[in-house]
Amino acid sequence: MARVPHYKTNVSPYRVQVLDRALAALAILANNSSDCRLAELCPALKLHKSTVHRLMMVLEQHRLVVKNPETGRYRLG
Repeated sequence: MARVPHYKTNVSPYRVQVLDRALAALAILANNSSDCRLAELCPALKLHKSTVHRLMMVLEQHRLVVKNPETGRYRLG
C-alpha cells in the first residue's frame, strides 16, 4: 500500500469547504506515484469513507479522476 501524506488546507473565513476537500483530494492523487484506494484517501483527507466516496463520485463525473473498475483505485483523469 502506498503511503499517502496528509494534506493541510489553510484556515480562512472565506473558504468553501467542499472546494478545499476536492482540491486536497486532487493534490493527493497528483502527488502519489500510484493509484489510490478510497481507504488510503480517507485518513489522508481526515474524512469519513462515505464523504470521500461522494466527493470522488463527483470528481469522476467531471472527469477529473478515473476509477479503475477492476481495482477500485483512483487516479487523475
